[in-house]
Amino acid sequence: MKILEYQFEDVEHPGWKFDRVKFDKINLLVGDTATGKSRLLNTIFNLGRFTVSKEVKEFKNGSWVMVFQHEGITYDWTIRTEKRDDERKPGIVSSETLASTFQGQTQQLIERETSFFRFRGQDTPKLSLQETSISLLREEELIKPVFKAFSIIGRRQFDRDALGTASDLQVLPMSIVETMEKKKDLYALFTAELNVSVNLFI
Repeated sequence: MKILEYQFEDVEHPGWKFDRVKFDKINLLVGDTATGKSRLLNTIFNLGRFTVSKEVKEFKNGSWVMVFQHEGITYDWTIRTEKRDDERKPGIVSSETLASTFQGQTQQLIERETSFFRFRGQDTPKLSLQETSISLLREEELIKPVFKAFSIIGRRQFDRDALGTASDLQVLPMSIVETMEKKKDLYALFTAELNVSVNLFI
């Protein structure tokens, strides 16, 4: 997955809103301490986990917009979640859309509100409001790659020890070089769990 644009609004903590950010191949977040750099990254990490989870405990409350590329297809995804007035009841996905663009052709894959759920323009039976459409439809051929993309969002720790370890110099493994020469496989790079310097070099 390559994130192109991202926007987030925290419903539970008013004032925490990240306006739409456009990303490039390599991105550097710069700012004073406690200005939200780690929080921005954590919202992406948390979204990845929540998107593919069937567990209510992973529920996140907010509003997201994400434009990303995966396997040559560009996706435009928006989702809004909310908690019920009765805190004993789980939160729900109140609205969601997903569109894909390939070779200039855009296709609306998902349109969802609390009262309806449409997949490729067709109404579906009522599905769980506690789960994202990407998780619910993960076995559909058009959604499988999206589910996989969110499944491989890796979490980085930002404490001093973790950053030090991730920043250490590392010998470039020839096996990963050979893999990348055959095919630029981001999943192989993700699962190799390499340090930052090697990832940036590749």
